[in-house]
Formats: sequence, structure tokens, C-alpha cells
Amino acid sequence: MRLKVALFKKNRCILSPTALREDEERNHQLHIEGDLCPHCHAMVKEHYGGSVLHVPVEQIALSEQTGVGISSLNLFDPENQTIEKLIGTFLHDQTYQRIGALPAGNRGIVELPGLLNAPKDLMNPLLTFGGEGTIKTPRSSLTDLDTTVITHTSEQDLDRFKSKRTNEAFKDRMFMVRI
Repeated sequence: MRLKVALFKKNRCILSPTALREDEERNHQLHIEGDLCPHCHAMVKEHYGGSVLHVPVEQIALSEQTGVGISSLNLFDPENQTIEKLIGTFLHDQTYQRIGALPAGNRGIVELPGLLNAPKDLMNPLLTFGGEGTIKTPRSSLTDLDTTVITHTSEQDLDRFKSKRTNEAFKDRMFMVRI
């Protein structure tokens, strides 16, 4: 289930007030992390009178064909090596022009072929995401995401990536599966 009004396909559980989350965890073994993005905060306030009880939710099925919870950004292609394609851009204050690969794959999977060879300006938001589960969107605050990022590479590229001291933080956040 996700919030129907959310730009980033947020988990409906984040509507639970922070004060009640300890009770949810103790009574229902439900650990809730994250918060609403600025867009969702505004929607709850403006359209639902601040009441989270009336915010619509929808059940989803992950589907690459419909672009629900599964996205891909081929970082081998130089035209895709932009921060806008990774996290998105705004037309003006609260209107998204284009949802990037990370928000589009929220609550699911994001495939980033060529990740280990990506430019440093793309790696920095991914480092924050890997450590904190958040991304900084343009003209907005940090936004929580809940997704799995996958990539694939050759042994040679992996060895080169691991040998660079500047990639230590990434190595701590990676789980490698050799096939």
C-alpha cells in the first residue's frame, strides 16, 4: 500500500504520528521510519485539513511496464549521467517536471547499470541515500526513500572501484552478489 497523493510513492505507515510510532512497534512489531516529503505535508494540510485519516491510499503491484516501483537508468549512456535523471527536477516551487529514477523506483527497485563508473556528482546523492535512506531534491528538503538499488559490472570494473580509497563509504553500503 502507498499514499495515492505522494509524488514519491510513500509507504502509508509514515502517516502515523511520531508520538504513536513507539506504541505501533511495541504492540504490533511494526517499525516505521521516515516522514512525508514537503509535497505530501502540503497536500495533507491543504486538501485534507491536516487530518491524516482522510488521505487516500492505494494498493500497488510492482511493474516495469507501467513504471510502478521499478525504474532503470543506464549510466553507461553519457546523456543519462545527470543529477536530474537520477533524482528529478522542479518546474517551480512544488511542481515536479520529471521524476528521476530514484523517486520513480521508490518502494521497489532501481536498476543503475554502469553505477561504478558514474561521475562523482551522481555518486554523492547515492552515498547519502545508501547511508540515510534520503535524497536531497531540488528546492526541497531531504526526502525519505525506501528502495533497493541494483547494478551489475565486470570483475575488472569492480576491482578498480574497490581499489580507490575515495570509495570506502560506498563499499560499506554495498552487498555484492557474484553470479
